[in-house]
Amino acid sequence: MRRRIVTRLTLATVVATSTIALDLAVATPGQAATCTGGSHCYALDNYGSMVGGYAPTNAQGGDLEVDCLSVGNRNTDFIDWEMWQPTSQNLSGSYWVEEGMTAGTVVDGGTGHTGFEWFWADNRPNGLGYAEHYLGGASTGNYTNVSFYWQGNANWGVYRGGSQVGTSVGTGANGWGGNAGMESTTTAATVQGNLHNYQYEDNHNVWHWVGLDITQPGSGGWARTSGGTGYFAATTGCGAAAKPADYAGAPLAPAAAPAALQAIAKQEAVRNGGAAPAGVKYVTSTRKQAAALMNTQLATDEPVYVMQLSGTFVGDHAHVPQGNPKPTGTSMIVVVSAATGKVVDMAISDHTANLSALGAVSGL
Repeated sequence: MRRRIVTRLTLATVVATSTIALDLAVATPGQAATCTGGSHCYALDNYGSMVGGYAPTNAQGGDLEVDCLSVGNRNTDFIDWEMWQPTSQNLSGSYWVEEGMTAGTVVDGGTGHTGFEWFWADNRPNGLGYAEHYLGGASTGNYTNVSFYWQGNANWGVYRGGSQVGTSVGTGANGWGGNAGMESTTTAATVQGNLHNYQYEDNHNVWHWVGLDITQPGSGGWARTSGGTGYFAATTGCGAAAKPADYAGAPLAPAAAPAALQAIAKQEAVRNGGAAPAGVKYVTSTRKQAAALMNTQLATDEPVYVMQLSGTFVGDHAHVPQGNPKPTGTSMIVVVSAATGKVVDMAISDHTANLSALGAVSGL
């Protein structure tokens, strides 16, 4: 297995500055946008398989920044500024890993609060399913490097700001193209996002600048796009939209946990296409142990409550690359931080996890 050096992505920053003016393009409004919970819309810069070609990829990275990222109703919708890495297995199924910033529903956690957070997610239909992992509050006006590095076998390292935040396990051997930009469940939203130093490493360990290949599936030109070699931007203008803010949360003590977890379980089930769950089980554990139930590795650890829900779930609010189906499953794992009472991880699959492996199981 070859060692990956994350800082390689930042060494070419000076070159990017001289290429931004190349290949300039601006999308103009066209057909009506069709952003809904069941059919998301996008504004993307693509390379390789995402546009019907072939680009073997060992690594991908770039610097993400937003000046605004918001939705009109944070209780029902979300908008992302992010990067996706499909793998070679994506030709026979929906295998990918993604990372970026999100604003809206996905960090509500049943408490009536919403957030503006960094996250990463992956999908592995080989029985491991779909999972989301939250990394804490995001901010406007700051460029942060995000990147993926193939680590051998079917595993991918997920990096933010030069540090590894997790490992996507079983996602597939080398990548197969990629893209970055906006995903939204609504046009009642604002985005002003920039991507600089957008590059990928091929299977011969050679880095390439990503050229400009813009698509706007479903969005009808709602967000104006522009860019050049190694650079991409999408904007609706920020207008009077308030700067997004993240809910800090509050400690969730053991005595208060059953009622709070019950509310979170109901919200997460309904949000993902299911009925209010019955017979929810939970256990107190740590975040790394909970990640192991999802066959995922995380760089952070903290005391958590781990719930398992049974039912029929459809991830309408899952972060999904353009052209891929929503994740479905009969089991959901929801991980709640004891320090903040917020959802920090969520997974949908057909796999029933063994909660008792983490400790004494209680019912709700």
